[in-house]
Amino acid sequence: MVAPLSRPGVPGGSVAHLDYDRAKIQMLTRTDWERAWRANAVSKEPWTVKWIETMGPGDVLWDLGANTGPYSLIAAARGNAVVAVEPGYRNYSALCDNLKLNPALAGRVIPLPVAVGASVGVQSFAYGAVDAGAASHSLGAGCEVNECLPVGTLLVSGSALGRRVECEMMTTEVERMMRERVQRGG
Repeated sequence: MVAPLSRPGVPGGSVAHLDYDRAKIQMLTRTDWERAWRANAVSKEPWTVKWIETMGPGDVLWDLGANTGPYSLIAAARGNAVVAVEPGYRNYSALCDNLKLNPALAGRVIPLPVAVGASVGVQSFAYGAVDAGAASHSLGAGCEVNECLPVGTLLVSGSALGRRVECEMMTTEVERMMRERVQRGG
């Protein structure tokens, strides 16, 4: 169900209810991507939601490529802490707007406007499309055909500040063939 946005402090658009029947989660939808894919994330990837539902109390979800945050919000609604990593500037903005729309969940989600890479630093980030809710972006490649901007990178797997970071529960919008590479930190 989509209703006009009337909440002060959140930019224009419509508010949709995420298609997750176990919690009332609102999503701001300003683009076709957000309306078609992000507000219908459960229908789009039911296996991801089932996997999130296997998380135990105290588990932390690292949502890599969090986009506008539907899976982060589902995990937060279940009581889990979430690190939502989203380098796309419009997706990150929409993620933060969605946290504002769900204040009871916002305290469980740490949004980070960075990408996951093989090292900490700055790399080129090629956008498949810049609209909020869009995906199929690329780190360090694709600038010859797509709009590119620099983005900070975070090392999730490997040595970070002299300490190994372990990710036990991770979801990602990265294509399946890229998952292993992301989990290795590259």
